[in-house]
Amino acid sequence: MSAVTADVHQPNSLGRKRFEAALQQLSGALPPPFIAPHPLANEEAYASALRDAWLAHPSLHPSGTGVGSERATRKQQQIESIVTLAALLADDFAAPRIVDFGGGSGALSLALAALLPRGAVTIIDVKKKSLAMAVERARAAGLANVATYDGDIFDFDSPFDVGVALHACGEASDLALLKCHAAGARFVVCPCCVGKVAVAGSERATRKRNNTTFNLTGENACRVAYPRSAAVAAVVGADAYGALAAAADFNEASQVEGPRGALRRLSKSWLEHDRLLAAREGGQCVTLTRLHPPSASPKNHVLFGWPAAAPPPPEVVRRLAAVADAADDADAALAQALGLGCAVCEADDGEAAASRVTMDDALAASEWTADELADCAARLAAFAADEAAGDELSVPAHSARLRRLVHYAAERAGLLHWSEPKVAGARRTVRVARPD
Repeated sequence: MSAVTADVHQPNSLGRKRFEAALQQLSGALPPPFIAPHPLANEEAYASALRDAWLAHPSLHPSGTGVGSERATRKQQQIESIVTLAALLADDFAAPRIVDFGGGSGALSLALAALLPRGAVTIIDVKKKSLAMAVERARAAGLANVATYDGDIFDFDSPFDVGVALHACGEASDLALLKCHAAGARFVVCPCCVGKVAVAGSERATRKRNNTTFNLTGENACRVAYPRSAAVAAVVGADAYGALAAAADFNEASQVEGPRGALRRLSKSWLEHDRLLAAREGGQCVTLTRLHPPSASPKNHVLFGWPAAAPPPPEVVRRLAAVADAADDADAALAQALGLGCAVCEADDGEAAASRVTMDDALAASEWTADELADCAARLAAFAADEAAGDELSVPAHSARLRRLVHYAAERAGLLHWSEPKVAGARRTVRVARPD
């Protein structure tokens, strides 16, 4: 048998992408993301009141904008999820000052204004056309408690009580959280487009413009530091974080299905967990939940909270704390199923254990198709079972991706494996042998 070269792959490095390695690092160093159920089911009174407000102002309902019924339903669910929390957090203010960061044409803020006529709602956006639409929609609905701010979130400095943001892109969600922190305000933020964040010092930041910053300033400035928390920054660097952000940037439900999708979903949860940890390090009480129902959007994480030194009334804290105590173990269970070291204190029977997706399987599925995996495994199994096939098998693999596949399958089959050195004009191969 030929001597094994330095190109032999080790089991813990097979098929690993940068974001997958980052997931493993984070899961080995920190407790897993804690996702609480959304309190909408417990706060139906607010949802009912919002529906009544929409009946009084039908033009404010998402269906009034001319979108299809399915999209309108999802948008309604998104708005109800944010408004329910914002209304609860604003309940003790006689005249709450609410700011909608990146509010566009007012889908969220006008619903809040209709539900809380005693409050004042300010919409912030850089798009003048969208703000003009919001003003016209508010006028048509007879809402006198809506104002607009034409400019960058970064420059807004007026006092307010509650900040909201629904799918503010990239760093806009982080700027909203920072503004809420600086103002001592309560907040409800549903981040979006995490792939747009510009991680200073990363390879990705040099290739990708932060469009909002560039359009406003002519410079590709990184105004927000990533990772957001000291805890996550101690585990992963700029490039690893940028890889996580790219993996977590999905728009369709189909993109988070199956083993590959599970890894992308978990990447998004870790990014939002990073935001949560940063807020807590800054002295805020914060909970991570999802839109209700989660199918309202693939980008369904929601952060809500308040300054720890200035909490809402005890009754509001109690109602929200009760929700936070009832953790949704979906992500923790997923991490456990992927073998990422997160403890889920649940008994497991043999059948459930046998059906669990392993980390290696998930990583494999993120690079190779099921047919590729099955074909390669079958070929190696046939070789291992046939003594007459000789001591070694040469497997053609013209690309690095396919060579990794052969190494992966051989490792899983308990076979020795090594790459043949590159020879000019010849196809690369992987050699496989039975163990001694």
